[in-house]
Amino acid sequence: MTQIEAFRQMLDTSRGMLLRMLDGIDGPALVYQPAGRRGNHALWLLGHIANSESHIVGWTGGAITVPPLADAKTRFGIGSIPVSDASQYPGKKQLLDYAAAVREQVLAALAKTDVAALDKPAVNAPPFLRSIGHAWQMAVIHEMMHVGQLTVVRKELCLPPIMG
Repeated sequence: MTQIEAFRQMLDTSRGMLLRMLDGIDGPALVYQPAGRRGNHALWLLGHIANSESHIVGWTGGAITVPPLADAKTRFGIGSIPVSDASQYPGKKQLLDYAAAVREQVLAALAKTDVAALDKPAVNAPPFLRSIGHAWQMAVIHEMMHVGQLTVVRKELCLPPIMG
């Protein structure tokens, strides 16, 4: 298995986990904030992950052509603060569709990545990203970190666990 194939497999696994964690979170639960109303809710997490992926692809030298969500930086960007008012966010289906469209282009960009390019510097990236390979690694780690936050949401909503 090449590093590119490993990244693809990890991205598929992390997205599968995200979708499973979102199962059963609907209606008012979509904006339920754990940790004393300070935590991230499902709508913010879904929008944030998809919005972030479009930037990660840019850091690898690719580009996402899916139009960004309205007010994406304010609602879903780094430093944005989730609010429990569902009217401030697109609906679950719209966010799922957006995330799927972005992911399709993420996977296309990954497939075009040459293994030899993984050690090259990331493009216009934050200083913590050392290389294109590190940017792809961040795509996987970032999504799984937020999937972990959904486990807390599920527990506080008394929803059954996904992985036993």
